[in-house]
Amino acid sequence: MYFVSFLNGKPITSSSEVADQFGKSHNDILRSIEQLSCSQEFRNNNFIPSPGTWPSGKPDPNVLMTREGLVLLVMSLDSPAPVSFREKVVAKFDGMVSFQK
Repeated sequence: MYFVSFLNGKPITSSSEVADQFGKSHNDILRSIEQLSCSQEFRNNNFIPSPGTWPSGKPDPNVLMTREGLVLLVMSLDSPAPVSFREKVVAKFDGMVSFQK
């Protein structure tokens, strides 16, 4: 589970990584992010659009997210991923935060 990296000193992950880890399609994860019931301020602070492109030149939308954004998203997913895996995701972020201190 090595899908947490840093952006401006803060641990983040991406929508494509979440899709891979939870066995969901990336489009389903993007849709789930769009449908989250949260304030615009929370959305702006915790979900960062990061559009990319495939080698073919086709757009590859991606969303970077903070730990808080990830937790909100993961709580909303209908996923067979066990609770222990969800706990490990949060622990990974916590480890990355303590690594920076």
